[in-house]
Amino acid sequence: MKKILLLLFFIAGLQLSAQNDEAFVNEQVSQFTNKLESRGIGQWFTTKRFCLGSIEMFQMENGRMCTSRGTYYEVYVVWEEEGTTMLKKIDNCGLFYSIPLKSNELTEFVTANFTNLEQNSVKPYKANNISGEPESRTQVHACRRAFTFRNNGVEFQQAYKMYDLTASDKNPNTNYEYNNALKLVSLDRKLDALIDNLQTKFKRQKQ
Repeated sequence: MKKILLLLFFIAGLQLSAQNDEAFVNEQVSQFTNKLESRGIGQWFTTKRFCLGSIEMFQMENGRMCTSRGTYYEVYVVWEEEGTTMLKKIDNCGLFYSIPLKSNELTEFVTANFTNLEQNSVKPYKANNISGEPESRTQVHACRRAFTFRNNGVEFQQAYKMYDLTASDKNPNTNYEYNNALKLVSLDRKLDALIDNLQTKFKRQKQ
């Protein structure tokens, strides 16, 4: 009987952790953006940031440990409401309280460059002198960015590997300058600085 109870607890634990995968994060983001739309907010964008295989563990307010399943995903939703740009973080363990930003730089940037953001994508890393032979000590670049932009019914996605923004002396990336000059990449770097400055401001909502 004791073994059966332990097995049941183990299975229950697996079922709980199964909620903390990418599908769970996507569902949380979808529910939140649907709420924005229901409030008449038709312009917003999201950015999903992740590194394949990266796992994070957090202790929640109730004392329970939450571990990302497979890969840790963090999504930031940005929208403007009553003249103020808002930022919300969502990850494998749930939602964070929304944060009002001091300026509307992000939403104004997206509005001004909406067509550019849609039509210009990051190109894959391309090197003319790659031999095709395997190389040792190759740095792993598993980090990605994925965006969704929506403006009053018009919606599109953009995604790229952070590796595509890099270059090396041995195998120069012929798309390096093009990629790093994109408005999409400029937006991502604005988000980098903003998120870094707000790290102490992110507070989890009670789950």
